[in-house]
Amino acid sequence: MKNKKILLIVLPIVLIVIIGVVFAVLYFTTDIFKSDSELFWNYMLQNSDVENILVNDNYTSQNELKTNNSYNSTGNLIFSLEQGESSSKYFNIATTARHDINTGRTYADATLKNGDIDLFNVSYINSGDIYAIKSSDVADAYVGVRNSGLKELAAKYNISTDLVPDTVNFNEYTSVLDLTDEQKDHLYNTYLPIVVNEIGEDQYTSSNENIQIGELTYNANVYQASITGEQFKQILINSLNTLKEDTETMVLISNKASTLRLGIEYTDITNLTMHINELIETIQSANITNNVNISIYENYDQTIRTVIDIDNLLDITYDRVDGNQTLTIDMVQGGIESMLSNTNVETYDVQNANDSLNTIQDDSIAETGSNIIEAVSTNSTDSDITSVENQILVEGNTLTDNTMTENIINENVTNDVSSGDTNTINEAIDDENVTDTNIIDLQTATDEIGTENQEPVNITRLVFSKENNDPNISNTIILIPDYSETEETSSITLTYTLSSVIDNSINNLYNLTIENIGPISSEVMSFEYTTNTVRADQVEEIEELNESNTVIMNNYEADQFRTFITAWYDAFQSVLSDKLSTIGIEDEDISGLEENNAEESNTEEGTEGTGSTPDE
Repeated sequence: MKNKKILLIVLPIVLIVIIGVVFAVLYFTTDIFKSDSELFWNYMLQNSDVENILVNDNYTSQNELKTNNSYNSTGNLIFSLEQGESSSKYFNIATTARHDINTGRTYADATLKNGDIDLFNVSYINSGDIYAIKSSDVADAYVGVRNSGLKELAAKYNISTDLVPDTVNFNEYTSVLDLTDEQKDHLYNTYLPIVVNEIGEDQYTSSNENIQIGELTYNANVYQASITGEQFKQILINSLNTLKEDTETMVLISNKASTLRLGIEYTDITNLTMHINELIETIQSANITNNVNISIYENYDQTIRTVIDIDNLLDITYDRVDGNQTLTIDMVQGGIESMLSNTNVETYDVQNANDSLNTIQDDSIAETGSNIIEAVSTNSTDSDITSVENQILVEGNTLTDNTMTENIINENVTNDVSSGDTNTINEAIDDENVTDTNIIDLQTATDEIGTENQEPVNITRLVFSKENNDPNISNTIILIPDYSETEETSSITLTYTLSSVIDNSINNLYNLTIENIGPISSEVMSFEYTTNTVRADQVEEIEELNESNTVIMNNYEADQFRTFITAWYDAFQSVLSDKLSTIGIEDEDISGLEENNAEESNTEEGTEGTGSTPDE
């Protein structure tokens, strides 16, 4: 009997514990019982890997091999130029390089070739702190600069020394964006609550949607947060006020600014605080009406897409699927400045623009990056229409069912919308024939306002992507300066593919494509550079640079060196132009300055663009 009583007491407790454990497991391992806000932030925080999108994970192992060993490298650069369908030109440049770990010296050269014939050669050496180049067709000596005493050198040329370091440490700049795990945790714990506390539970929603990323379609749960313009404004102000008191982050910013040589204006905490106060005042006085909408797309517990849309100003889309990442940024030119200065920017359908442009993915990014849309900017906003109606009513000193004031009879009524005048309503109304059927239809009039003579909204697109195809990792950067309605849209696409180190060997590919940049339309210029680098036990001896075999910029007065380098560069240009002409490449093909050449036939300015090509 006693055991039965104990069982009756223990059994409910055990059941409660089991149910509690089950609920806990379901809560922490599934999305059951979680609110929309919890789900939103749970999947939002998976985007912390966005900081790695510009990092090629194979760079570190490659750099270690090159830093700690001697090596030999060979490469080939192919240049092609297409002008329409009927004109196509190309040439190739062979490169070699070697590094001697024992002396610390590095040598490289580039040879312009016509088949198997060498036409023109440029070589480079880094010896100690001297970096120099030479072309034997121009002069026997190397021409270079010493990476020390740079402040003194800048002073010779009347250059402000505030932002000039005495020595350039290239490794410093590569670490500017690096943050420790402790620093990331501090930023997360300090500033995320500011955003979370400002958003009400009723501002979170959830839904389900099919989306396409690359060539695949995904069924995704969508968790959204909508933030009003006023809330957005308050988040910015609260974050900046917190930053002023956040000593750890202020010191971090100061150190990063110091690395970038930004000067005491940004490296001094007091000056930095002053700039923050000025920014707070600017934001406080701004009438921010732009809503912020954030959408998180989840598929099988993984965040696969995040969209941040600031009305009419900025649209950011971040896709992360199967280890591949794509970050797309659409910016209205002048939009942020306009928001803070209280001037209006013409509206456009940012989501439609973004949806159309999201087709730039995967292989298409590496190939051309040229999928473009035209921005839509033809419709006035509801607030504009309301403003027009009110203006007309004021001008008419009130309209009733049976009367119309003399102010709008026989006159052209002009209405101000946003910051400028729109179409004038030219309704010639005869004051002898004013009836109910003659009165201006305000709805029709306002619908027509802003539908003509609108300037297109200029949108700039920037795309960063990273694709892992073991053993190669590819990074791509695409810049499309303007998507306005133009026949030929310009774009610049850079792709670099780095391989893993396999058997002490590295294979890399770099591709740069420039479309319709410059005065020549329908022009595509591309550079494809492949390299192979192999660790070596020993390499051919590399010459030591000194004052007797190198014209070192630091050793001369400014006027002396200017005179010399001008003559050297003119000779370099002349020799290179002659060599290129033998393979059918003229100056105008490279520089795109053919019209300027005709107008400035007595100068050498028309050929300046040519000299940069071999340096690639």
